[in-house]
Amino acid sequence: MAAPGEAVQTQPAAAAPPAAVPSVVPPRVVSYTKPAYPPRLRNLGVEGSVVLEITVAADGTPQSVTVVRSSGYPEMDSRAAEALRRARYSPQTVGDAPVAGVLSLLVRYTLE
Repeated sequence: MAAPGEAVQTQPAAAAPPAAVPSVVPPRVVSYTKPAYPPRLRNLGVEGSVVLEITVAADGTPQSVTVVRSSGYPEMDSRAAEALRRARYSPQTVGDAPVAGVLSLLVRYTLE
């Protein structure tokens, strides 16, 4: 035992083992029907792409679909958004538990 005022050496406490971090699997598209090319834009030879963000609920249903980057053509944007509203998704999972998650997708309109 140390006398009053003397330094006492102590051993550091044993570190707790790191907590297991559950694996996170993002949401993904299970089935999707490509949107129809807007006829007016096809006839004009217009191509474009739309970036959309989809919030997928824990049950796999799309809760919201938002245009993040427009093609510049409302017809393309709205058809892409509608197609992704009808798509089927698997939800994000954390460990084995399904949870809501967000997915970003690019829809391209190209003339073939």
